[in-house]
Amino acid sequence: MAARRRRPTAAVLVAGLLLGGAAWLALDDGARGRFAALLREANAGGESEAPAERPEGAVPLRVHSVHDGDTLRLRPAGGIGPGEPGWLADLDAGRVRLIGIDAPEVGERAECYGAEATAALRALAPEGSTVWGVSDAEEHDRYGRVLLYLWTDDGRFIQAELASAGAVEALVVGGNDAHAELLASLEEQARDAGRGQWSVCR
Repeated sequence: MAARRRRPTAAVLVAGLLLGGAAWLALDDGARGRFAALLREANAGGESEAPAERPEGAVPLRVHSVHDGDTLRLRPAGGIGPGEPGWLADLDAGRVRLIGIDAPEVGERAECYGAEATAALRALAPEGSTVWGVSDAEEHDRYGRVLLYLWTDDGRFIQAELASAGAVEALVVGGNDAHAELLASLEEQARDAGRGQWSVCR
């Protein structure tokens, strides 16, 4: 993730500690509720420009686990047959990095809103759910992670939902810019409205 310029407030640090580790199991419902409220606010007044349907050629995937707000583990939802994209066979080897966004860090290098961004992605892509993936110009990053855009099973563009709610920043790496303009616009709207991290991180 890129270097960040904001420092967590005391309240956010406490929230992050509460949301860490085993406490996630008890707080997931609340986290999902808070994120749903953010999405309702983001979509109020027709501001959201997110695509309403997943694109043609998207591949069904099963969510294994979520690491943070822009990284998760996925598995093929079905078998891998002829004509399937090459990255599909690489999913068992490592994590998937969401293209076009950058979420605050969690763990030892925890940053402001890292726990909340993780909760936001878990709300959109719960363990065991089906998501749909599409690659861009590059299938892997320098760490060997598969690079994907993701849609929920009901057609919501996950990167756009996270940007609209103020959970992530827009980020372009290399030639992976198919949705760069959209994601930058949604981040700007979230900043202007003070949603998510833009109201609590300084």
